[in-house]
Amino acid sequence: MYANHVLSVSDLMDDLNQTNQTSTPLPLPGVNTSQLTVAAHDDLVNTLMTFGNRLSPRHSEALKAILTYYTDIASGDRQGRYAFPLGTSLGKTQSVVSWCATVHSMGLDYTALICQEQIETLNDLYKDLLAKGIPADAVGIVHRDESEKYSLSTGNPREYRFLLVTHEMIKSSRDVDKYMSLGFEDFGEQRAVCIWDESLIKSDSLHQRGDHLSASLKYIDDIATGEFSERRLDGALSDALSYLKESLNQITKRHRALRQSGKTASRTIDLEELDSDTIKSWCKEIRRLDVPDNVKRTLVGFLNNSQEKVRLVRLGKGASSEGIVSYKLRIPRGLTNIVVLDASAAIRHLMDKDRTLTIVDGYEDVKTFENFEVVQIKTKGGNTFVRNIRKNNALIREVVNDVTSGWLPAEAACLIACVKSRPGRNGPQEKIRTALEDAGVDLDATVTVREHGPGGRAFWTERPKFEFVTWGQERATNKYRHCSHIIAAGVLRRDELELSAASSGQREDLMHDDVTNRRDIEITQTSEQFYRLQQLLGRGTSRKTIHGSASPAWAKVYDQADFSPFIEKGMPGVNWTCQESGVYVRPANKGRRANTKTSKLSTAILEWLKTASGERISVRNLKLALGATSEHPKTFTRALERALDATEAWNRADRSVVRC
Repeated sequence: MYANHVLSVSDLMDDLNQTNQTSTPLPLPGVNTSQLTVAAHDDLVNTLMTFGNRLSPRHSEALKAILTYYTDIASGDRQGRYAFPLGTSLGKTQSVVSWCATVHSMGLDYTALICQEQIETLNDLYKDLLAKGIPADAVGIVHRDESEKYSLSTGNPREYRFLLVTHEMIKSSRDVDKYMSLGFEDFGEQRAVCIWDESLIKSDSLHQRGDHLSASLKYIDDIATGEFSERRLDGALSDALSYLKESLNQITKRHRALRQSGKTASRTIDLEELDSDTIKSWCKEIRRLDVPDNVKRTLVGFLNNSQEKVRLVRLGKGASSEGIVSYKLRIPRGLTNIVVLDASAAIRHLMDKDRTLTIVDGYEDVKTFENFEVVQIKTKGGNTFVRNIRKNNALIREVVNDVTSGWLPAEAACLIACVKSRPGRNGPQEKIRTALEDAGVDLDATVTVREHGPGGRAFWTERPKFEFVTWGQERATNKYRHCSHIIAAGVLRRDELELSAASSGQREDLMHDDVTNRRDIEITQTSEQFYRLQQLLGRGTSRKTIHGSASPAWAKVYDQADFSPFIEKGMPGVNWTCQESGVYVRPANKGRRANTKTSKLSTAILEWLKTASGERISVRNLKLALGATSEHPKTFTRALERALDATEAWNRADRSVVRC
């Protein structure tokens, strides 16, 4: 049914012209699909111009193409899943408002499900639809926040013509049926089109580390002997522990065999089938146990994932790279009528793995960034490093210097991003704030900015000079459009096992080579980092677009990742430069004396392995072959690890080295 391919602009324009010539009549007499698209396009262009944007011909053409796909799918002229990689702040979300409002004003009976990531932006969309004249009983909004801060519909979701839901609400095929169906029947008439704002990740990735599972297995043994629980084990708890012990024993043994073989993956595992009520009761019993919270989370997570096929993987040598992965498909294959509005579709490697999705190519450079200057300083930016950073660390001093040295003008606002802190700990954001205050920076300062109100009326207002976000808050918001300067203190990395599971979900194939392909996971990791960075950099003044060009902006990025494969696709024309060091951050290894003995020994091991025959050699025989039996064991181990890191042909397997 599906084919993963890229649709070019020339192909698209041929399709659009053909569609306009052979349009299917709509329910309202005298109105055809092209009239709906043209009217919605006129409304959209006028709306964007009132916000201060000036559209280039290609910008206008791209928006018309999106509107045409809404209409074609709603009228039944087209089926499929299509993604438009149009840049941030070009009017993708506003196109939904204009199309729905035009459908209503023309008296048409088309219906739509609109999915967004953030409740706040979903609420804004709801208000915009009502402001366009659509009655409240025709627009529903569904999310999990029951406070009075946001609008929330209490009626049956199937009663609303235009239904707005957060991505979080769609976690299974059952949810899709609930929100895509109309009326009270479970499988009645379906909504005409689904519009998905931001990336369409069609599955939930499930993963758990092998060492966490092994540690939990030890607790289960202790529980059975009464060390952690003096109470008599009842039937449900006893059954749960027996199931967990048998399952985790099986997985631990297979992991041990996998580690000894030196391979990266094994076959899938089918665990004993359980019904949902049993799983719920067992999870309830596990949560009552007198064991550490992390053990409870591991065991409950395993029970909840146990009914999916799981695959053992070993992505590297560290404990964090070994575990089990699986996925749950939440967007069913039968739901084909989707338009995805996603600026990152051109650069996000996970999106490219989805064979059910067609990416409409050719509109990536509708918005250019020649007025945007980005300086990337190559320094540590990993999650753990930044979370544990000290107040006087070089990275924090770099951020303080950026704010106080003149890079940030007095009249400009700055957005600063970093990773979240651990619960109950003083995290990087708090430490950056403290360091700035110690340097005399007034974090409560404001700047005067010019904004546009209803009807395009311009006015001046005060906005915060300093804005702070943690990764996850950088998407789908225009709250920071007054910030001309942006600082990324490290760029969030995703867990390797999670990326492995996500690859299997996008492929819908646990046994696909990508699931254990170390190089592919590294590419996916970097593309996910750049995706977040692209979203962050698109939150500031660059959101305003004049004749296809982003307004001036400046950014500092502190991270060692190589983003070069994605920069031009994600931010065409941007002035991106890299530095090996900053004012306080040193180049890698500067001032550190290399361990000459380890380096020489590592080189000798690598050269020997290149010419070696056979499939396996013991570490002892390798020492004998190199004449290194007198070397300290730790020196030889470090040298061997360095050599194996430099080659993909050999790997460590217990006390031997095996050919991959």
